[in-house]
Amino acid sequence: MEKFRTVKKAGHAELTEKKSVFIGDIAHVESEEEAKAFVEEKRKAYRDARHVVFAYIVGNTMRYSDDGEPQGTGGPPVLDVIKKNGLTGVVLTVVRIFGGILLGAGGLTRAYSGAAAAACAAAECAFFEEYEEYALEIDYTEYQKLLYEITQAGGKITSTDFSNNVSLCFSSPARIAGRVCAKITAATNGKRTPALVRKYFDEEKLK
Repeated sequence: MEKFRTVKKAGHAELTEKKSVFIGDIAHVESEEEAKAFVEEKRKAYRDARHVVFAYIVGNTMRYSDDGEPQGTGGPPVLDVIKKNGLTGVVLTVVRIFGGILLGAGGLTRAYSGAAAAACAAAECAFFEEYEEYALEIDYTEYQKLLYEITQAGGKITSTDFSNNVSLCFSSPARIAGRVCAKITAATNGKRTPALVRKYFDEEKLK
């Protein structure tokens, strides 16, 4: 996955429907274990809640639960909000504090969907892109030329160390990393080959 959209800053919202309060929360998670822990936190935080409906998408894993509500009235609408917003790596819960008036299947679906959508709207979301960072050791005489080649190809110098030789690190979006490395190899007639240090995700920068 070279690019994905997720929650950068968690969102919270509340909706009241016929005296029942629906409390929506959405946050970024890195694993299914984190998603489950988030749901349990909500259970503990709202002990008077009748239901804690949730949905999450983490990698290729997709889960939801109606948590005792009529089948399909809670979990699927919440999951649908995540999908419609193109999010992954997120967990979305909607806690219901019962107000004494039955809402019916249609009312429940609208309320859970509405609270989930409001929480999502309150969150700050962003696209994140996969980057690769490389290390390279070169001679002083090569520095200016390779600095030009790296930046022109779309890379960015992240660190430099000037001692007997020049040791530098650079990063670039994973989708163009091969091109940047090829430029270095070509510019040094095959003498210099960047070594991959790590892969990571960072917020996609506006082009």
